[in-house]
Amino acid sequence: MVGEFPVPGAPVAGGPANATERLVRGLARAGVEMTVIAPAPNGSRAETFRADYGEIMLVSNHARLLALRRMRPWRNAVFPLVEAAAPDVVHGQGVITGGAIAADAARLAASVVTVRGNARRDALAAYPGLFGKARAALADHLVKHVLSNVALTVNVHPDWRVNLPSEPRALVYVPNIVDEAFFGVMRAPVESRVLFCGGTRRIKGFDLLEQAWPTVRRAVPGATLRLAGWPDVAPRPQLPGVETVGILGPEALAEELSLAHLVVVPSRYEVSPILLAEAWAVGAPVVATSAGGMAALAPRAAVVVPPESPSALAGAIVDVLTGAVDTTEHVRAGRERAAAHREDEVVGEHLSIYDSIVRGS
Repeated sequence: MVGEFPVPGAPVAGGPANATERLVRGLARAGVEMTVIAPAPNGSRAETFRADYGEIMLVSNHARLLALRRMRPWRNAVFPLVEAAAPDVVHGQGVITGGAIAADAARLAASVVTVRGNARRDALAAYPGLFGKARAALADHLVKHVLSNVALTVNVHPDWRVNLPSEPRALVYVPNIVDEAFFGVMRAPVESRVLFCGGTRRIKGFDLLEQAWPTVRRAVPGATLRLAGWPDVAPRPQLPGVETVGILGPEALAEELSLAHLVVVPSRYEVSPILLAEAWAVGAPVVATSAGGMAALAPRAAVVVPPESPSALAGAIVDVLTGAVDTTEHVRAGRERAAAHREDEVVGEHLSIYDSIVRGS
C-alpha cells in the first residue's frame, strides 16, 4: 500500500490518510499481509516502523517541483522498496502520490489505484491564476498516465467525471470506511450547536461559513459553532459563539458528531467527504453544498445549498436549527447509506478486487 499515511502514534490528519489507515487496519484484520510505504512528514527523516498491521516505511518526499518532474524523485526512492517487498498487489492510495508507484509497478505485480480527491481542483484551489491552471493541466497529465497503466481504478465516488480527466479502462466504485465508533455512539444533541470539521483550506469553504455566521446568530442568538480539527497554528476566528478543538481520533469525533444539532459542509469542492458518511452513521443532520460529488451524494440525505453562497448557507442552517425544515427523512436516508461504509463491506470489496486482478480477470 503506497500513499499518505499517518506516523504511528500521531493523530490522523486529513481524509485521505484517515481513509487509508482504516483500510489497512481492516485488511490486516482480514488476514492480508501488509507493507505500507508513505511520504515522511515535512522535516522528518526516513524511518521504518513495525505495527500490528504490518511494516510501515516512511520515505523522504521533500524534493522541489515534484509534479513538474513527474514525481521522479519520489518514484526513484520508492520503487526499489516495492521490488524488494515482492508483493502480489501494489495498491496506490491517491491518484498521484500512490498512483505513480502503482503505475510503475504494473510490470511487477497486479496494480490498482484508489482515487479519493480531485487533483485538478486541488491545484486550482491552492494556486491562483495562470500558475494554478498550469499545475492543473500537469495534474491531468499525470493522472491520465496512471489510469492508463494500472490494472484497475477504485473510485470513492460512483461517477468518474467528478474527479478524473478521462474514463479509466477498468473502474470499480468502493466507498470509504467509516469507523465502527460512529455507528455505536448515542445521539445527545446540544441545542443549536453547529459542527464544522474542514480546517482552513480555501476549498473547504470556512470563509463562506464565516460570512454566514453573523446571520445565523441574529436569527438564533444562542447558536454555537464548534470547529473540530482546527489547526493549532491558525488563529481562532473572532466570531460570537465559536469554539475550537484540535485534531480528534474516531471516538472523540464520533462524540462531537453525537452532540451536534447540525453538521455543516460548506466546501467549494468535494468528491466524497468521509465526514458526510460519518454524520450519516451517527444520525446527525447535515447541511452541505452541492459542490462536486456532493451533488449526487447529498440529496435526500442532507439539506443541500448552492456552493459559494453565504446567504443560502445561513438560511439553511437557521431552518434546521429552528425546525423550519424537518430533517427526519434526511437522517433516515443517511443511516441507510452509511451501511455501505462499514469496514466488513469495504474490506470484502477489496479482497474480491485483489483476487480478480491477481488472477488477471
